[in-house]
Amino acid sequence: MRLFDSQKSWVECTHKDVAWHLRPSVYGAVDPSFSPAVLNVRRRNPVIAKLKYLLWSLSRIAGADTSCPSCPGQRARLVKRKYTTALYRCPECELMFRVPKDDPDTAVSFYESEYEQGVTTDCPSSEELERLKSTRFAGTEKDYAVYISFLEAAGIRPGMSIFDFGCSWGYGSWQLSQAGYDVYSYEIAPTRARYAKTMLGCRMISPENPGRSFDCFFSAHVLEHLNYPREMWRVAREVLRPDGAVVTFLPNGNLTRPQVHKTWGKVHPLLIESSALLNMARWIDFSGTTYTSPYNLQAVSHGVQGSDLLGAELAIVAHKIVQPERRLSSLRIAAQPQSQVQSPESGSCTSLTW
Repeated sequence: MRLFDSQKSWVECTHKDVAWHLRPSVYGAVDPSFSPAVLNVRRRNPVIAKLKYLLWSLSRIAGADTSCPSCPGQRARLVKRKYTTALYRCPECELMFRVPKDDPDTAVSFYESEYEQGVTTDCPSSEELERLKSTRFAGTEKDYAVYISFLEAAGIRPGMSIFDFGCSWGYGSWQLSQAGYDVYSYEIAPTRARYAKTMLGCRMISPENPGRSFDCFFSAHVLEHLNYPREMWRVAREVLRPDGAVVTFLPNGNLTRPQVHKTWGKVHPLLIESSALLNMARWIDFSGTTYTSPYNLQAVSHGVQGSDLLGAELAIVAHKIVQPERRLSSLRIAAQPQSQVQSPESGSCTSLTW
């Protein structure tokens, strides 16, 4: 593992062949010359981008590695083919993942120069940003009101510390701060990280050297992007206080959902359903409960268990296991009682037991 070197323009930290690349300028003093006007000037032709992806995958699909990117499983089974790619499922942890896999060393360049996802990646102008801040993003695609209510129901109260992992240009971190949380943030793309710090005052830190511990490790629609999802859980375990919680949101990869196969591909190499999310957490010594949207906040606050996890968005609240138990081979997902109280449009949840 190579850590910070002041003589270099970047930092490389590796863990099991996964790299985090961090530019010191992002985490140092605010650059007074920074202007949002230089952002969002590069736009890819979508046809060329798709063609490039097809050619890339075609050149790698033959003999591609089908081992699980989350656990030691080597017997992944084909779920679906899509053009020049395929979706495999690990029978050990139930994670579904795209083949061929990405080279993890290309992550920074991809998210800095190629990744485009509308409001998620487009940094607004100064004027537009002021308009969004004046309404606290209310009614927009990036309104965090539901997430803030979910956090409070999960016992993460204003005043507690949050590590926002994968904050993009800072819209979520800013809203969490406005709600009273003590927020620190990380973003892999240097330009968006710089915007978050300069334009929204986000406190950017390195996941490998955060300098403190947190009450909550938070991420919203990040896990499905990771080539090696176990890395996120490793970071969460290292930065959380003993009684801290992981709260993560992601697309629901339940295969019974309509058009679910449109949610995996180049940008999302992982398709994750509740059982895989719980197994992933358990493998790194976390115990969790999952929910789907629309969220039943009463269920979240009581940890009530349910069965139907068919909402569009999947969420988990997980805590460290104080005394790690048996390995994944011995875990089971228990049958859940049906006595929970829910609103007519409530979410539902499942709890991991061992």
